[in-house]
Amino acid sequence: MTTAVRKWLGLHVRSKTPDVEEVLQESDFQLQKTVRHGLPHQPTAIAVDEVQGIFAVGSRFGGIRIMGQSGIESYLEHEEQAEIQQLLFLINEGALISVTDGDCLHMWTLRQKVPTVVQTLRFTREKVTCCCLPLQSQWLYVGTDSGNVRFVSTHLFSLSNYGVHWNQAISVQQRAKPGAVVVLSEQPTDTNKLLIAYHSGQLVLWDMKFRRAILRVKHTSSFYCVSWLSDGSKFVCGHSNGELTVWSPKSTQPLEILTPHGCSVCTHLFCTHCNDVGIRQGNDSSLSCHSCRMAQSNCRVW
Repeated sequence: MTTAVRKWLGLHVRSKTPDVEEVLQESDFQLQKTVRHGLPHQPTAIAVDEVQGIFAVGSRFGGIRIMGQSGIESYLEHEEQAEIQQLLFLINEGALISVTDGDCLHMWTLRQKVPTVVQTLRFTREKVTCCCLPLQSQWLYVGTDSGNVRFVSTHLFSLSNYGVHWNQAISVQQRAKPGAVVVLSEQPTDTNKLLIAYHSGQLVLWDMKFRRAILRVKHTSSFYCVSWLSDGSKFVCGHSNGELTVWSPKSTQPLEILTPHGCSVCTHLFCTHCNDVGIRQGNDSSLSCHSCRMAQSNCRVW
């Protein structure tokens, strides 16, 4: 066969081949999540269960990442995708409480393969400003923007009839509200004593058993955080003007006033078992060390 004939046959065969239109359809792609790595974007809350060895990080968009030892990790997500304001573990009970921006409390169970919400409680008349869940307690303390303290049963996840009204805590004769409750903290050595700090700079030590105020103090600047010493003999307060004040449950005047970081707002404060004091101020992630004197013991401020 001549070369001319072969070329003609090749062109003829190619001309008979139909054109194929490759158009990708949505059904051709089935994307699935196979792995999630790292912490949530824009974290807003954190909680730790030291007994189980796990911690949880909540985000601005309603996601919660739970991580622990190798192979222990999970991702939870609220349906409303509201910002998470606070996370609280029921220590060693396999449960987690999340407080969202919509004034909702959610109880998560972690005892199954896929953690789910088992209870939800919504506040409709007041806004939730802070929560406190003492170790092995059956009650969750909830502070509100009205200055009241509510009590939620962790078993029934319902409100108790008992509560601390703002005018009972401050004074029955006072007409002006003290502002929102910003900190709730139980005394380490006496579970009947609850420390209530208000945004206006007022602070009350409340006896839940006898339903009366043991201590009332008024400070010139707002409270941001409070932490007890491990023996319950003193507590330290962080203020909006950067001050740290040391108080005794029996004194209406601070034992000491510290200014370790100038005028920076003290947003986080904790006391260790050695009665050392750790602080974090503003959005600064750096750590610095200061030597100070608290009563008659040395302490370090971080």
